[in-house]
Amino acid sequence: KTFLPKGREILFYDQLKKLCKEKNTSPSAVALAAGLSKTNVTYWRKGQAPKLDTIMKLAEQLEVSPKALIPEQGPNTLRKE
Repeated sequence: KTFLPKGREILFYDQLKKLCKEKNTSPSAVALAAGLSKTNVTYWRKGQAPKLDTIMKLAEQLEVSPKALIPEQGPNTLRKE
């Protein structure tokens, strides 16, 4: 199950890319360090939303709160559908 509202998935990738730039790294490098594959990054870039556990792993690698990876959209940013 994904935890991002429809239409926010691409914004997730943009947010990930922004945080990576601030940390002088790349989405692919962070994904690999988190035990994920570069293929995951391609899916996110194309608009697929990550699972919550994936967001947690990426946040840990970037040393940020998981909320930092979730695009802002008001009070109900996360969902389980």
